[in-house]
Amino acid sequence: MKKVFICFILGFILSGNISANAHHCGSYSYLIGKDYHEEKYTFTNCDKHSVIEEISVYYYSNGTRRYYKTSTIFNADGSILVSGCSDVKHFIQNKKHYFTFYKNKKYQIIDENGNYLTIKNYKMMDEIAPNRLLVKLDKKFGVINIDGNIITPIKYKKFEQVNTDLFITKLNGYFGMIDSSNNILIKNEYDKIKQLYNVFIIKKYNKFGIVNINGEIILQAEFDNIKKLGEYIIVKKNGRYGVLDSNGNIIANPIYKKIQLNRNTLKGKLPKKDWITLL
Repeated sequence: MKKVFICFILGFILSGNISANAHHCGSYSYLIGKDYHEEKYTFTNCDKHSVIEEISVYYYSNGTRRYYKTSTIFNADGSILVSGCSDVKHFIQNKKHYFTFYKNKKYQIIDENGNYLTIKNYKMMDEIAPNRLLVKLDKKFGVINIDGNIITPIKYKKFEQVNTDLFITKLNGYFGMIDSSNNILIKNEYDKIKQLYNVFIIKKYNKFGIVNINGEIILQAEFDNIKKLGEYIIVKKNGRYGVLDSNGNIIANPIYKKIQLNRNTLKGKLPKKDWITLL
């Protein structure tokens, strides 16, 4: 009892407060100091709004620290547009100003008049293209515009950006590719899509194909194997090998019994013939 009392008094003297996370004397972690400062910033191409970010740092007796940030968005006349938020981002669309931010455990969008444009409990909101926001809801991904309208249904388990406007998606266990305007470039019917150099290998029924960086199929999934050899891509079909460059351009059709890269010289061997230089 005496030991507990001493711990309590020491914490009180040093900080005037004791961490609510303390469970027993041996694990007490009490507050020993606090820093606070404000940062004001504005947005590019915007003279109508600014943000003040309040940053508090709490230091504890066990050497840990905790950071707390909260932001307030102001209009040019000093009035508050929204307060108590974080992760503030600013957008201009059709000469109108919009903001996305995190508040009340969800991401939201408001316009320059303070009108809320979203009501769903989005857990993520990132810009992926002009007027396109990738959102997460109930562990699934989709795309909305700055007005809160759904562009791509929120149904994908995975939504990974792999080019300027190209995304690998996963739906019901199968992979496909899509752009930010909901144009389905590769249907979700592949067992795997994996990047190799500047192309993507697709796999279906244990056969392989290639998609270029624009989401166009350049080799159907009918090859037995696809792998890299130096800076080249080797494809195998019916026991014969071919070669592509890193962008998917065909160097040699799959007619060779063997392919080798010797001292940066690419060679192929036709059945019952000598090696010939390909590059």
